[in-house]
Amino acid sequence: MINEAVWDITQISMLHEGYGTGGHALYVWNYNTISWEMVSSTTEGGPPDKILTGILHSDYNYISHYIQGGYLQLLAIANEAGSNTIYTDYVKVETTSTAPATVPTLSQWGMIGMAIVLAAFLVWSVRRRWVVSGGNS
Repeated sequence: MINEAVWDITQISMLHEGYGTGGHALYVWNYNTISWEMVSSTTEGGPPDKILTGILHSDYNYISHYIQGGYLQLLAIANEAGSNTIYTDYVKVETTSTAPATVPTLSQWGMIGMAIVLAAFLVWSVRRRWVVSGGNS
């Protein structure tokens, strides 16, 4: 799932490692045009694996056209007519964002602090009970 706000994303890098009979192609779903767009392809079949890569830049593409509800859809297909066999070893999607690194909010720090206090109290309580009972709980 892509957690960055769509308007903060400046680039999406996609990678598919695998092969298909007669080569294979990598597509990304465009929610605006309601169609698959080819990202990369090769006519070389495998094995061995081939690596297909593609990049969507906010300068050239509307990133919001490719992400909906935090999801980006990729499709890898074999190029050979009538073949539906695609071998996938690895898929990677990376985003580049202008958003600052996530820092816990004040309320999150408060929750962290409360968890530490609670843990310390539980440790103190268990130790105290052990000492009071002479080590036999």
